[in-house]
Amino acid sequence: MGLAGYYFKHMQTTKANQVYEYMKARDEKNVLIQVRHGQALLENGLVDLAKEVFSSALKLAHAQNNTEAVEFIQHHLERL
Repeated sequence: MGLAGYYFKHMQTTKANQVYEYMKARDEKNVLIQVRHGQALLENGLVDLAKEVFSSALKLAHAQNNTEAVEFIQHHLERL
């Protein structure tokens, strides 16, 4: 996730989002990628988009019965 982080750090949010979308498309079942994407969006003030990403990640975590991820994501959503 280094490239996406680089883009976010240099205020290139469109490119950063493209990197995350590419990673999610390559590994659709990876909750961690979605969580990291949501966190990066939050760090860059993109709250509405972060909510969308976290909501999607929450559905995936529920489908996988991943209680740790569910709790982590719910915590983030509650803070928004």
